Amino acid sequence: MKGAVYAVGHSELAFQLQTEIDAYEYRSNMCASLNLCYDVRKPDLDYALGARLFAQLRQIGPIISAILSLTPYTRDNAAWMAWQCAALDGQSGIVQAFRRPSSPVAQRTFLLRGLTPAAHYWVTDLDHPSEPRRMTGAT
Repeated sequence: MKGAVYAVGHSELAFQLQTEIDAYEYRSNMCASLNLCYDVRKPDLDYALGARLFAQLRQIGPIISAILSLTPYTRDNAAWMAWQCAALDGQSGIVQAFRRPSSPVAQRTFLLRGLTPAAHYWVTDLDHPSEPRRMTGAT
């Protein structure tokens, strides 16, 4: 079809004018097709944060494929939401876990799928990329 555009996923950030860049909201909307609607007329818009988040999206973009839910879907503001994706070659993956604002639970542990318990993996927190940790598939 000539002129057709196919987008996987969508971003709620595109449906209303955003006056600030928020890492939680940005990451919650990371998908294969991301539309942004930031008010670029705002002189104090945090472009450095926006550039860092966009670089993270570019880094994980090739990994975003089949999403495996680690929690049930809910809109409950007191819940956690988490999912994992694996690259098509099976060599890398990503986990995104979000603690909703009203959650009384400070941290959670999620059982990841597809890992070999005795194998070792490098795990990088995108907020602290210079501190990767080596972990086994059992931990």
